[in-house]
Amino acid sequence: EILGVTRATLYAYVSRRGIRSVPVEGTRQRLYWDSDVRDARRPPGRPRRDATTAQVESSVSLIDGDRLYFRGEDAIALSEWATLEDVAERLWQAQARTVTACLPVELPSAARTMLEATASRSGIERAATVLGLVEADSPRAFDLSAGGMAARGAAAGRERARLLLPRNGLGKGPLHVLVARHLDLPPVWEDVIRRLLVLSADHGLEPVTLAVRAMAGVGITPYRAIAGGLLVLGGRQSILTRAEHIRDLFGEIQTRGVRPTMIERLRREGGIPGFGSDLYAAGDPRARALWDVLAPLCDRDPELHALRDAVAFVREELGQEPSFALFVHAVTQRVMPDRRDTLFALGRSVGWVAHAIERYCAGEQKRAAGHYSGPLPGDR
Repeated sequence: EILGVTRATLYAYVSRRGIRSVPVEGTRQRLYWDSDVRDARRPPGRPRRDATTAQVESSVSLIDGDRLYFRGEDAIALSEWATLEDVAERLWQAQARTVTACLPVELPSAARTMLEATASRSGIERAATVLGLVEADSPRAFDLSAGGMAARGAAAGRERARLLLPRNGLGKGPLHVLVARHLDLPPVWEDVIRRLLVLSADHGLEPVTLAVRAMAGVGITPYRAIAGGLLVLGGRQSILTRAEHIRDLFGEIQTRGVRPTMIERLRREGGIPGFGSDLYAAGDPRARALWDVLAPLCDRDPELHALRDAVAFVREELGQEPSFALFVHAVTQRVMPDRRDTLFALGRSVGWVAHAIERYCAGEQKRAAGHYSGPLPGDR
């Protein structure tokens, strides 16, 4: 009906006009992707969109209904078993050895000097500063082929991890194991960190990712893609800054208790930071997946009692589900030596590199069409 064609023509459009479809389990039916169907209505030979318009296309991740997919695979299902390295392999479309074989290099002297000068700063700020110096000392950093960027993305990610941890040596192995070991955490936390890193890897075209893509279009290395993402992550309205509101909330809870704090927040602000979702009607599936492993720890870990009580109160009184940011904050407060840092940025670095590869390898992008709204020339 939408296309105004017969069923036979529809089947022909699947191959000729790129309409994607998936089978409906247990039936002979198929579901067709809405935007592909509507795009296929254009006359033959006409481009899919105005070539002057900077419409962003990406195949890295998809938010559809209440699900998140990494290149077509359910991200929540991946988080049940995958490591961050497995996800990087998928998102970068790289060979496993490319992702796992890289180790941090010896830091150049300029980077060591900068680390000493910024010792009091957060790991995020230090990494944003130092990664550019590491890049400058690495000739291989400037291979901007898809394979070269994947290899350097793996090296830059390991470097980012080393700058986040309290001890210099990193060694081989999955990052979640190395992080837990360096932070002297009990084994049960390894799985929490693994899931958090995997679920943080990408989340569609959110503002920081769009900024990284814009930078990647002019040809930057993965070192600068990660450093740029870290810089933008410090913006006033970024997810990292919003986490500070969650931290303030739990500071109040420690002082006043859950119920008085929540009621006062509702009276003063009309909402509770760290709860609800603009994207997922039934609650963020990443939050549910992380809560599955965090909830059992709450009863035996005093530092997580407030989290358990806050989740129970808001669910019962407001009918709202916790956000992924809430649990990222809880893990950060529980495991990180410097609570200004977060493991979220380590996981998201994988997505930034994926978008940098995709954007740069797509080739030149036309200047975006803008709408001028200022005074007209000669208008007095």
